[in-house]
Amino acid sequence: MQTNIIYTEDSLRGIPKRLPDESIDLMATDGPYGIGFMGKEWDKFNEIVSPQGAYEKEKGFKKLPRQSSTFIGEFFTPIWRECLRVLKPGAFAFVMCIPRQDCVA
Repeated sequence: MQTNIIYTEDSLRGIPKRLPDESIDLMATDGPYGIGFMGKEWDKFNEIVSPQGAYEKEKGFKKLPRQSSTFIGEFFTPIWRECLRVLKPGAFAFVMCIPRQDCVA
């Protein structure tokens, strides 16, 4: 097994295909905040999300207010499930967040 590898990819599209269960010692993430940082589209939450964490063009969506804790919880829950799946027992995770997003889910 290779060591000291850094992956920079989408946590729902790339990681599930690449990483086996309990294979990561350290996770560092600075996920999207949904505040449109510097007007960037990648940091804006859309009003549509599905309970499965699907992307905007997939089926099964329901509308939720962008800044509600329900929206943020449904957006991040599938991501955190994947993170927990790939982290080894006792592994470390450094998660950057902004105020009022650190404990909504």
